[in-house]
Amino acid sequence: MPFTFVLIAIAALVLLAVGLSIWAIRTSKKPRIVQPKPMPTADEIWGAPTPVPTGNRFGELVRQVSGDRALAQQLVSQQQKRHPNQTQAWCVDKALMELEQDRR
Repeated sequence: MPFTFVLIAIAALVLLAVGLSIWAIRTSKKPRIVQPKPMPTADEIWGAPTPVPTGNRFGELVRQVSGDRALAQQLVSQQQKRHPNQTQAWCVDKALMELEQDRR
């Protein structure tokens, strides 16, 4: 009788251990494979390059920044980003006005 009781207790513990193992396996989170995002392009980071404006007002802006055409283009691009509904000529004028105001 005591031997049977021990066998039943051991069998119960084995079944409990197997059941807990199966439960743990089924409820554990499986690692997801995450696809890496593609690297953004330069246009996505900095915005699409804008064409270099031409005309007398842009030439005046270039002269005001000591002939630095890249800086003049950057000033115009900043205005285009701040005021996307305005024309390029308006942005050149606005950049000139702000440059003159900053120098006062």
